[in-house]
Amino acid sequence: MSDDSESQTSNAAFIARHAAAGRVGLCAGGDALSSLIRQAQAPLTDDGHRSLWSHAFVFSERRTDGHWWVIESDLDMRYKQMRLGVQENRVERYFDAEAFPNIAILDFGLDDVQTRQVVTAGLDLLSGLTSYSLSELIGTMFAMHSRRLRKRDNLLAKEGALYCSAMVQHCYAAAGIDLLPGVSGKNIAPRVAALLDVMQISDIMSVEGEDIFTRPIYAGNAIATVRSKDAKKVITVRGTAFEKVAATGGSGSVEAVDTGAASGKSSFVGAELSKSERPELTSAKIIVSGGRALGSSEQFHALIDPLADELGAGVGASRAAVDAGYAPNDYQVGQTGKIVAPEVYLAIGISGAIQHLAGMKDSKVIIAINKDEDAPIFQVADIGLVGDLFKIVPELTEKL
Repeated sequence: MSDDSESQTSNAAFIARHAAAGRVGLCAGGDALSSLIRQAQAPLTDDGHRSLWSHAFVFSERRTDGHWWVIESDLDMRYKQMRLGVQENRVERYFDAEAFPNIAILDFGLDDVQTRQVVTAGLDLLSGLTSYSLSELIGTMFAMHSRRLRKRDNLLAKEGALYCSAMVQHCYAAAGIDLLPGVSGKNIAPRVAALLDVMQISDIMSVEGEDIFTRPIYAGNAIATVRSKDAKKVITVRGTAFEKVAATGGSGSVEAVDTGAASGKSSFVGAELSKSERPELTSAKIIVSGGRALGSSEQFHALIDPLADELGAGVGASRAAVDAGYAPNDYQVGQTGKIVAPEVYLAIGISGAIQHLAGMKDSKVIIAINKDEDAPIFQVADIGLVGDLFKIVPELTEKL
């Protein structure tokens, strides 16, 4: 197999596994405009580094020839005749992992009606020959670096023109879904900070003084000490960095405030929460996590679940295992999953990617089982077993 075909295989397989009508694709190209867009998003990332993404699109349908098609608003300068605006393309253009090293597919859990509404909205833009709004993109990029501009409407927006992510938001709005608001602290806090015109401080790990805090950067590989001179402070806290306190007996006061009338721009419809007899990951004293080395969903549950049951543990997974379909999304531990700090963390078949370590390295005792003695997980493990997990785990479960 040639290098070119190898570079396309990973992207093609990933897309084939996760593509579905109405889902959102994210990618990043290697051209100058993509690099500029990624760099412009740096003020909005947790670690101040450029974003992984520069382009977004919506999957429309898989046609009778077996090919998936996507709807996107693109500024494509790779061709002699530059293509602008909303267009429909075969997804094969994203198979090249060298041209598009970062690929993600987002599933927002649309039902059949919502899926049709999203895709139809995209096709309507396509039929209306909606153009690509480079000016609106530039206006958005400026706003990312200015809290004051983020509070105003985009002055460079044009009627009948949308750039890629604005097009995706338009399609989802047709299904009654606003992709911008969120209900978690990390989504709300930046908006509160922008309205107060103060700097937000994310994921603090300690309070060093009245205005001084520490927070992780570079996926937790370094700790930054930051000072805030703002009179009002908007802070999110990394819960695993602090000891639990008593539920009663505190001296803090709770004040009820009048929030005024709701703007009506967004509303909470409901939540579908997964239920499990096992401890929730963020509060579990023991966690048993499995990685991609387990090989399949069947093997994952056949080996991990019995061991977790014997230990009364929560079950976690690496991102690689979740992406491969071995475990559901709510099992994911890591920088883009759940941050945990149990008494004991048992990592089985997990190599120890930096993003995974960022989510579990504060565990009190880390036990790793991996056949690769050079796996990064052993650098943080208190106890390491080098061997075949398919032999070690059943024996361990049997002896408990």
